[in-house]
Amino acid sequence: MNSKKIQTEIAAAVSAAQQAPKKDEGKKDDDYVPYTIQCEIFSFGMLLWELAFQRFPYKDMEISEIQKHVLNGKREHLNFPLSSFGVEKEYGNIIKAAWHSDPSLRPELSYLFNDLENLSSPLISDRSPRGLNPKRTFECFEKHAEINNKVAKYWLGYYYWEGYVVDKNLDKAVELFKEAADKGVPDAQLRYAFALSDKNGPLKYNLEEFVKYLTMAADNGNTAAQFNLGDLYFNGKLGISKDEEKGLSYLKLAAIKGQPKARAMLDKLKINYLV
Repeated sequence: MNSKKIQTEIAAAVSAAQQAPKKDEGKKDDDYVPYTIQCEIFSFGMLLWELAFQRFPYKDMEISEIQKHVLNGKREHLNFPLSSFGVEKEYGNIIKAAWHSDPSLRPELSYLFNDLENLSSPLISDRSPRGLNPKRTFECFEKHAEINNKVAKYWLGYYYWEGYVVDKNLDKAVELFKEAADKGVPDAQLRYAFALSDKNGPLKYNLEEFVKYLTMAADNGNTAAQFNLGDLYFNGKLGISKDEEKGLSYLKLAAIKGQPKARAMLDKLKINYLV
């Protein structure tokens, strides 16, 4: 059974069931429920599970069985084999967060990445693997990107941008960032936006496109984008027309979600972001 198909079907089924409008809201039963980035976060959790256990999830189960299993709140097991790394519990918690039954509570990709990076830091020094297999991880992202997994494309772009495991290739990175960005991945939208704003980067400087993609990322819930866009409008940076009201709205969104720079900026301005 195709692993990506399983991930897509499960994520779509879970999110659709939980996001579908209630009858008492006066909406029709057949109202369209969009496939959102939260579905991809769930899929990313499945990918992390595959990397850990090195096999397809829900082996020997049909799609209908998997859907019923997951919608009943059940997930794949997280019975990690004993190892010398001592990170199994924390790694499992990252997967659980991506599998949260409420799609709105699943963390952003950037938070998942930070958690994974923090988890790996005691095991990796100067990007040299110690008992881990980052190349295998890269290959896994590569395979999923080949079948148009937009989250995998983002991570593949990240590896090329940083020169992690593979030779640094900024042109390839921004190409992948744009593909993922245009398919709705907020972190990719943010990174592509900043690639457009870097006058020394691989892309031609384009302020209009920068604001466009930064806004896409902010409107899709990326807190770093919300802070940067809020700062841009509030202070009228880069020649953008100053709009304090619009800037504050984005800064408050970021601050409410815990973005430290947004909170610090609003605290300095003595503005309460909780109201």
